[in-house]
Amino acid sequence: MNLWSRELTDSRSARVRLALSLVWSIPMLILLWFMTRSPMLCLLLAGSCCYLSVVEFILDHWSLRHPYASENAVRRIRLPWVLRLILCYPVLTFFLR
Repeated sequence: MNLWSRELTDSRSARVRLALSLVWSIPMLILLWFMTRSPMLCLLLAGSCCYLSVVEFILDHWSLRHPYASENAVRRIRLPWVLRLILCYPVLTFFLR
């Protein structure tokens, strides 16, 4: 059973998805820290994991309020949020060096 492809039933399922996405990002951050020992890279990845988790949480709640919205509508809403994250990396690396 894949948690990410399951139908949302209530706000509790959205909170469970948020919690699990944050918890599952911890081992990745630990592994990255042991491999690179770069605090800047770990902070950027931790920030992007938290950002994406919160964006998905907001989209889950939006999907609950709009049950008849198509998957394409959700993708159109998700695109500007992901583009902000992609465009943010060069700016942050420039300022944090």
